[in-house]
Amino acid sequence: MWSLLITVAFRQNDQKPSVDVKTTSIEEIEKELGDIKEGIRPKNWDETSVLESVGTDADITKRLIEWFYSKGVKVSFPKTLNPTIRFMVNQNGSAHKICDINGAMDKGELWLSFIEYSNLSPFDSDEKRQELIDKINSIGGIGIKTESINNSRRIFISALGDESVYAEFIKVYDWFFDQIRE
Repeated sequence: MWSLLITVAFRQNDQKPSVDVKTTSIEEIEKELGDIKEGIRPKNWDETSVLESVGTDADITKRLIEWFYSKGVKVSFPKTLNPTIRFMVNQNGSAHKICDINGAMDKGELWLSFIEYSNLSPFDSDEKRQELIDKINSIGGIGIKTESINNSRRIFISALGDESVYAEFIKVYDWFFDQIRE
């Protein structure tokens, strides 16, 4: 028996899809599916791979990374499907995730971990996390839903491309770090 196999794959370096259509046997399809599963396993990343994965957002991403380093946060590169850099702080002997920067399809994503902030004083109160969201929402071009106080939310890094938006975002997170270190 013969079947049609359509494969859509993403090349690792440029993340652009390639399509391959061919007529093949069931055995060949099973082999192809095994190869595909191998290709989607989590990988170890580094700063360079994250910067390469964010495409035109690389300059803004680099600025964010340098700013987080200046705040003395712990930086790690978790084993994930997409290139990721994680920023964490220690408070009372416990590590808490602040955010992740992910590269996906040539776009940078900043995932703010409001749910993680619920374990981080003084943001362990809904009111304080809501105050943070309100401060973020006062920045033009960024909107976080109110119900996000118990979730993680994504901001496209390109939203920080305007210098005034970037400066306001940094100002909000300077306030955030001042709050957690009091």
